[in-house]
Amino acid sequence: MKTLVRRRMAKKQKKRRVYTINEKIEILDFSRKTSIHEASRKFKLGRSTIQGWKKNEISFKNMKESSSRKRAIGGGRKLTDADFYSALKSWITNLRSKKSRATRNMILFEAQRISQNYPSLEKFKASNGWLERFLKRHDFSIRRPTTVAQKAPEEFTEIIVNFILYVQRLWKKNKVDYASLRRAQRLTVLTTGHEKTHITVMLTARSDGLKLRPFVLLPRKRPLPEIEKLFKN
Repeated sequence: MKTLVRRRMAKKQKKRRVYTINEKIEILDFSRKTSIHEASRKFKLGRSTIQGWKKNEISFKNMKESSSRKRAIGGGRKLTDADFYSALKSWITNLRSKKSRATRNMILFEAQRISQNYPSLEKFKASNGWLERFLKRHDFSIRRPTTVAQKAPEEFTEIIVNFILYVQRLWKKNKVDYASLRRAQRLTVLTTGHEKTHITVMLTARSDGLKLRPFVLLPRKRPLPEIEKLFKN
């Protein structure tokens, strides 16, 4: 009978709630704006509990600040051998100072070679993943080499304009029409705006009167290599 009564009394007892640091700071802020009595009534806490939290408010805020950091200052795994990374970094910097390339494969090969001089790196393996982390840590980037274009002469504008005017004078002098140009890369063609709903058929003939095969242009269709080869000549 006594055991049954004890169980009923245990059920009636309230479970003790554990408050987080953020909740404690929130309750303390509310009590500062109003009063400890109002905070005790709203959050259903004892006045002594809030007064005890108030004494440790500074430590609560320090704990919140430290927990919000993604990584502690000076944290993270330390480098296996700082001298090894310093030597490899100097090798890359020296190559670039001489305007020489330092490719990914070259860095991997050199890292594996230098690691043999350090007993602590006996099991070191220069992998692509390690290389990505090394480049990011030391702010290196691998770029594709390009050539420097030759600078145009100062009078290039005048030369181009004179050439265009020279060609135009030849056209007017010899009465050359655009349609008679042969082997032109581009020709101007008038369109009707119905190219998307119709097909274009070109009928051509040679100068000796021989009729050539018709050439059909379909809208939004890429030319087939077989057709280009057939009509190449």
